[in-house]
Amino acid sequence: MSNEKPYRSLLKSSNHNRIIVQSLELFSIKYYGNRLSHYLINDQPMKTYFSILFLTLIMSQVRGQDLEVTLDIIEENEEPDVSNAVGDFLFQYNNYKLHELISKVYNIPKEFIQFENIKTSPTVSFQIKSETVVLNEDIIRANLEKIVLEKLMIEISAIEKEMDLITMEIDNSNVLDKCTPSDYAEGILEQKQMSNGTFNGTCISSNDLIEVIKNWYYIIVFNEVDPLIKFNISMQQVNSFKEFSDEMEVFNGIKFSPKAQRVKALIVSQL
Repeated sequence: MSNEKPYRSLLKSSNHNRIIVQSLELFSIKYYGNRLSHYLINDQPMKTYFSILFLTLIMSQVRGQDLEVTLDIIEENEEPDVSNAVGDFLFQYNNYKLHELISKVYNIPKEFIQFENIKTSPTVSFQIKSETVVLNEDIIRANLEKIVLEKLMIEISAIEKEMDLITMEIDNSNVLDKCTPSDYAEGILEQKQMSNGTFNGTCISSNDLIEVIKNWYYIIVFNEVDPLIKFNISMQQVNSFKEFSDEMEVFNGIKFSPKAQRVKALIVSQL
């Protein structure tokens, strides 16, 4: 009979170790089998510490190896259609300009991306596939940064900068037709309707409003209106944003004006 002690004996040490070891047990069952821990852990405190550390490092490496990451450079003379597919275990954007891909991955406007020493934005196809790891924003961004650096010698770095942006705020709350608790009690739900350049919204948020404005006038609007405030609004697309903003201030109590805002931006530079 073997003198090796299973790592369940560590459960006596502390609640903290109990959580770690139970997690490592699930990991070792999945990747290496139950007896891996018998060769790595016994009751000696120092060996326990280094064994847990070693297993944690192995876990990180396995998760990294589980990801299949590719970046293909599309020739300039080709004009393929763009496409994308996004799920828990797949992130795929095909035939996008690099600045457009970065804008999607980081969820920031293209105007907030500053290129340095790059004459043209290459067309690329980027894909991450995984068998077991759910792809979140941090994983996707980290792997995009890594493979763009490896294949294109392009570095992506985040900065904060001050920019003059059109800012939306409530100028006259007495004019704005806000939804009230009684509206919800009567069963009034959010509704959005667009017809012939006229938008009618029932119990919508400021974020809903900005999406319509972006589609109408192709501008960036910084939102200073609490998105939890719901309101009813009717507005019409007119020839210029200036005319539109004047009407919004008079009839809906919502003001648009340039204001310096500190925003997150990206620098994309060729090394």
